[in-house]
Amino acid sequence: MQYVEGLNGETARRRSVFALAAEALMNNAGLIRLEGVDVRFAPLDKYAMALQDDNSRGCVRLSRAHAAVARGHLWIYAGFVEEVRGEPLAGDVVEVMASDGRFYARGVYNPASKIRVRILTFDDEPITEQFWRKRLAQALRLRQRIVTGTTAYRLIYGEADRLPGLIVDRYDDVLVMQTLSSGMDRRKDILADLLC
Repeated sequence: MQYVEGLNGETARRRSVFALAAEALMNNAGLIRLEGVDVRFAPLDKYAMALQDDNSRGCVRLSRAHAAVARGHLWIYAGFVEEVRGEPLAGDVVEVMASDGRFYARGVYNPASKIRVRILTFDDEPITEQFWRKRLAQALRLRQRIVTGTTAYRLIYGEADRLPGLIVDRYDDVLVMQTLSSGMDRRKDILADLLC
């Protein structure tokens, strides 16, 4: 039987590494001990300014011809874009509007890519520390259900985990992160602190 030492020194039966890590991540617990390894979840106060920049810095309006094509797809290609309002930079969060002006999604923008926007959410929600914590915790819980008997596996599957451009692999007690988009690259320090 495996046990996990909690923050207050209490010992509890181990549900799984994934469940505990997800719980600590969501509750901003700071530190849990898993199989003799300290797992820290950093409070993100030092990133408060960077996260403030995650409020939409511009707006992308879809063309009428491509609004239906884009519905539900996590990538907005350059040809789908009718207009860009504001002056968003590569990696900035933008709102995506349907051709009639209704809110469609929020994602990260890259003016130099054929994929102009990688969708983060179809809900009209701010991209905050809690947003990132929630997405990472959801991925951890999913792996909890499907990965057994190994300590080497892919932890984050980018778009499949609704974290476009982010890949994280676990090799025992080492995590390897790949950022494959300007949006995730700009946030790699924040994401690494949340994961380590």
